[in-house]
Amino acid sequence: MLRLTDLRKTTRRVGSGDARAVYPQFLRDQTFAPRIELAVRYLESMVARPRHEMDPEMVVQLFGDHKLARCLVECLAPWYRYRTRTLSEELSDGQLAVLARCGITNPSEMRLWLFRRANAVGRGFVSVAERSMFIDEAAIVLSLCSEQIDRLATLDAAANAVLVRVGAVPMADEVMARFNFETVAALLANAKLVRIALAYPMRDAPDVRELCKLAGVRADLDGSALVLHGRQDALNSWTRHGKKLAMLLALLLAFGLPARAGEATVAAPGDVEWQFRFEHETLRYFGATELPTVRSGTSQIAEALAAWRVVDTIATEFPGFRRTHGADGWTMRFAPDALVAEDGIIPSLLFFIRGNWRVPVALAPGTKAGQQCVAQLADRRPLVQLVSTAPDLTSRVPSNATSTASTALARWLPQGEDYLASLPALLGRAIDYTERQTAVAQSQRVFAAALRVGALAESRIAEWLSCGESDVATYLLDPILRAHREQVGLKYIEGFGLCSAAMLDRAQVVAADVAQSHGDEPVGHAWTVRVLGRKLREVTGLSEGIECLIAYLGAA
Repeated sequence: MLRLTDLRKTTRRVGSGDARAVYPQFLRDQTFAPRIELAVRYLESMVARPRHEMDPEMVVQLFGDHKLARCLVECLAPWYRYRTRTLSEELSDGQLAVLARCGITNPSEMRLWLFRRANAVGRGFVSVAERSMFIDEAAIVLSLCSEQIDRLATLDAAANAVLVRVGAVPMADEVMARFNFETVAALLANAKLVRIALAYPMRDAPDVRELCKLAGVRADLDGSALVLHGRQDALNSWTRHGKKLAMLLALLLAFGLPARAGEATVAAPGDVEWQFRFEHETLRYFGATELPTVRSGTSQIAEALAAWRVVDTIATEFPGFRRTHGADGWTMRFAPDALVAEDGIIPSLLFFIRGNWRVPVALAPGTKAGQQCVAQLADRRPLVQLVSTAPDLTSRVPSNATSTASTALARWLPQGEDYLASLPALLGRAIDYTERQTAVAQSQRVFAAALRVGALAESRIAEWLSCGESDVATYLLDPILRAHREQVGLKYIEGFGLCSAAMLDRAQVVAADVAQSHGDEPVGHAWTVRVLGRKLREVTGLSEGIECLIAYLGAA
């Protein structure tokens, strides 16, 4: 969550007292989009690289504002995180077996083994002069190199954690929506009091009160307003409890709370108070839906209440299930958060972690807009949608995929005594769904670029797909993507890249002209490559891989 001191804001004195009104600055236009894309591109270049290689000033230079840079980096946290590498990623199976016989399975045990050896052979102390010999002898015992000993002993240091990305590469609009959400959340999380004016009295007021009680937030609700009370902790901080308050409000708004406007009394730094007043437009950054034209007075709060109770049960029972069944290596974290999309916000109360993957459990309302929003999010990052009652929903097949891509959204209806048994498979299904959707979306962008310019080199394709050049062929020869590529009229020439039908026809004409130019006079391979290569470079605009194009044309 963003810190108040990092927010881009303006404060003005209200009246003759010390109270001040705060006006946060949101990202409403596209002027920041190119710089956000550059920041994302820099983070992509740092994926799989350790933290100590990251240059924190690089993002600051893009925006020219330390506060804005820190906030945007924080807003990228749902996509990027640092992960500690394991011994299995550094060593072979044989080396791991040797370490296991010595009781070493992680970096901490490696350090403990070295300390014990120092106690045994060095009287508990190894000097600088003796260290090299000590490490060399330890490496012989463990069948490792001396350099590996030093690296493995510090593998879990914060500076050595590697950057990983979850889901698709974030787009500028997604980051801007997250920034606006986090700006409102930071103010509400530090609020002493939040008052939400309602557009009309609610018929499901008892469900709202019960939901606030489950969230541990004191609330007052009458016909015209909902009042949420903040609370300080033992260290006089409002944020610890304020996170619950902010996420509760996001949940209520997502499930149809008819919020018209609001105001909050924010505990600002320096023991002062800020008055934060906002209209429905600002609440939309925080997940508010469009106010209905008919004053029905109903919402989906009962649905949210049922989902919260289910999540409480899952959080209580999953640790025991993991101890007895293993849960396929998944661990759980109970942490209220919000999944922010361009067109809406879906709340989440817990998520599951395994390796590089972080899969939240989404609490999406059963409305058409809610289902569209969760489907949009699932295309970009893995998630499991929790449903508290059997949904009358058809499995969505993405419109941008071919008929063979029939993987559906991962929806979870916890029922029966063994309902947790299906969870690991659902988490894997969510990952597969997102990977498939990401592959289709990325391929569409690559194919559109290739059609626009006529030919796209493999190195450029690798940049678009965020993969190595050696992986391009495997990616593009996938059956689903191959069918889509052939449908739009593109040909993949391994070693050269993508080529449109029109460009390939021109290349074939050039190859025929060169073949006729020397008549019956015999020419060598070098002459053909030199002359035809020069003409094909003029036609395609590409230099790399031109020999592969010549070989494909059969002109060499």
